[in-house]
Amino acid sequence: MSKNRSITRRLIWLIVLPVILLVIVGAGLAARMASQSVNDLYDQQMQANAGVLLSFILYESIEHEQEEDDDEDEPDEDEVEELLEITEAINAEHGLPVNFRLIIGEQTRFESRSVASFPACSTGFNIIMPAHEKLQNQWRCYRQEQTLLTSNITVTVEVFESLHQRNLAIRSLLAATFSPLILLPLLLAGVTYWAVSSAMRTLRNVSSDISNRSVDNLERLSLEQQPTELLPVATSVNQLLDGIERSLKREKQFTDDAAHELRTPLTSIKMLEQLLRRDNKDPALLPHLDGLRDGVDKSTKLIEQLLGFARLQTAKSLQLNPINLSGVLHTELGLLAPQLVSKQLEVSIEEDRYSRPVYANESAMALLIRNLLSNACKFSDSAGTIYIFLDDSFLIVEDDGPGIDEENRERVFDRFYRAPGTKDKPGSGLGLALAKWVADAHKFELYVQPPVRGTGASIILRYHSPE
Repeated sequence: MSKNRSITRRLIWLIVLPVILLVIVGAGLAARMASQSVNDLYDQQMQANAGVLLSFILYESIEHEQEEDDDEDEPDEDEVEELLEITEAINAEHGLPVNFRLIIGEQTRFESRSVASFPACSTGFNIIMPAHEKLQNQWRCYRQEQTLLTSNITVTVEVFESLHQRNLAIRSLLAATFSPLILLPLLLAGVTYWAVSSAMRTLRNVSSDISNRSVDNLERLSLEQQPTELLPVATSVNQLLDGIERSLKREKQFTDDAAHELRTPLTSIKMLEQLLRRDNKDPALLPHLDGLRDGVDKSTKLIEQLLGFARLQTAKSLQLNPINLSGVLHTELGLLAPQLVSKQLEVSIEEDRYSRPVYANESAMALLIRNLLSNACKFSDSAGTIYIFLDDSFLIVEDDGPGIDEENRERVFDRFYRAPGTKDKPGSGLGLALAKWVADAHKFELYVQPPVRGTGASIILRYHSPE
């Protein structure tokens, strides 16, 4: 069996999943572009550092020459040595945070300790791989040359930067920049769930309205406030309710017509039997008249049960009121007195004198009790006892009949069902079916259990008293 799918969950996935994929792709492209931009900034910084170093050296060399011109007693130094002294002075005074190498002419005159063994670079940007370093510790190198104006000496500066350290810094920067995107799927899922749930609330309201419709409530759905998407559904439901109402009306009309058409010939036959019994004194005819009378009575009772069952089923609602179930019980016992006397049956009643009223339809409950008592009277052996128990929650009727087998306890409430061994008993098999329908209409429970005091069946009605 296929499992029911949630529209809400499906909509959330259809909305959130593409957005998450777009965010991942967009974040990846943005991270790549940002990484390239940061690398360009680092390269510009290296280029600027090389330019600043050359500018410092040029400035300090010119200033040094001016001081030598003013001081005639100072001995002349070799220009190369002077540049080397200037470079060391700049590094000592400014504490430059970069790794660099100074080449004067063709000879390396100064280099940072970290890059002492590094190979020379070509002009511009390069990636070098020191012999003692691993692959992940490649270095970025920038080389810039400049000839001093005061001499023909070429000064070359090489600035170095570890690519490993650079990549770590870039990753840290990108992680700090894009880490808030991790919360985006959760936030998007929450917002989408709220939006979809709000949109589906109207559908749930319509579903609730439809579930409240029944034979007792055929009120049409309102079409004024319905969304455009649900308007065809609401219209179709209203059309279905119209059809149900027409069917119920036709069925009620048929029931009334059938009652009239069936009662009229039975009444005529009953009158004919009474006339024959009055005018004919032939003893041989009396058994036939008795059979005719019993057949008419049985047919009349069957028609009354069928009509009562049909009217209850077609009724739009049962008018419920607090009723005294004990009073209804005693009234029905009084009506059943002739049958009880004819079979010499005793009735043992145990009831709570202070039991509360039951919220039910009095006519329907009278029909239910009448069928329970009639069933007990019909199946009890002559000179037996019918046991009745009544309190705030239960009405129990037990008899001294043949009883009901366990496998037949549910089927006895089916219409026209006759348990094995009861074919010779009068009845049509509608009594308990009618009683069960009345109980279900009130949301009461009606079931069969083994008797406690009797020897036959025990039929239990469980109901609720109003608080």
